Amino acid sequence: MTYAIKLPEKRFPFLTFSEYAYIFLIGGGPKLQEGFEMRIYDWAEHHVVEGEKFNIAMQSSDWVSKVPLHGHKDFCEWVFVISGKMRHKINGVTNIDERGVITLVRPCDIHVMTGKEFAIITLGILPAWLSVFDALWGTPNLCKRLLNAPMPPKIRLQEEDCRGMEDLLMKTLAFGHGIFARQHLTAFLSAILARHFNTYLKNAGRQMENAPAWFEETLEWLERNADKEITMKQLREKACRCPAHISREFLKQLHCTPTEYLLRQRLTKAANLLLSSDLPISEIAFASGFHNLSHFCRRFKMNYQTSPREYRIVNTTGIP
Repeated sequence: MTYAIKLPEKRFPFLTFSEYAYIFLIGGGPKLQEGFEMRIYDWAEHHVVEGEKFNIAMQSSDWVSKVPLHGHKDFCEWVFVISGKMRHKINGVTNIDERGVITLVRPCDIHVMTGKEFAIITLGILPAWLSVFDALWGTPNLCKRLLNAPMPPKIRLQEEDCRGMEDLLMKTLAFGHGIFARQHLTAFLSAILARHFNTYLKNAGRQMENAPAWFEETLEWLERNADKEITMKQLREKACRCPAHISREFLKQLHCTPTEYLLRQRLTKAANLLLSSDLPISEIAFASGFHNLSHFCRRFKMNYQTSPREYRIVNTTGIP
């Protein structure tokens, strides 16, 4: 049987053309149409114990690096880095994750992990289980907002918290499955969701409530065209609103001006290209929408507190 899945454009602003292509699942051998190997896992083949709501495993870099670009059809996967440093590419955006980083990979996200000498704990659970926690602490729609965030939520734990969370998951691994494993796993999820990810959502850069449709469409247009010269006249024509109205909505929804938002998009793309490609810095600047190398380097250093060259060296050390 053959399936075709179209990736939602607004969720994946930095996918390459090949990654953004249709995904074909042909008889258990999913591949991207452009020839890239691709897997889509579903819960029926992923979980170990019949009827269990979670699956947990500790994995080394040797094993993880053999797993191709993949997604999860109907379940979430928490990825907790417990040692070393790895390159984690999600929806086309590459991050360097090290000990203490926890990422929530949702259904429809696609990711791949590579690197040397790292270890992770992966926790697969059904999304419905997350909704139970909202009722526990009176945080309505917390889990829904995590699942619908523009990019996969990610947090970095302090070492003390990291040891505590690692201990809970190690105890879950020791019990394997059953009531005692579920008790430790519930404690882990309660702590992470209530304490850390609730804070993440409050501080998220793009947290909008009741944004008008024209504003959402304008943001999508800006993200698609961030590498081009965009004037206020073009923005006004796209939004069908006056400049003052556009600026007010940006300040209300994102706490920044349209120019600042566009700059943020360009710098994010540039940072991704520095980590995920060998392109010269001058080409990366141009591909990200900067037409002056000095201006790009100055803006990049203001945002990341380091030069593009230093950013690439420091964040790819030890990563193949």
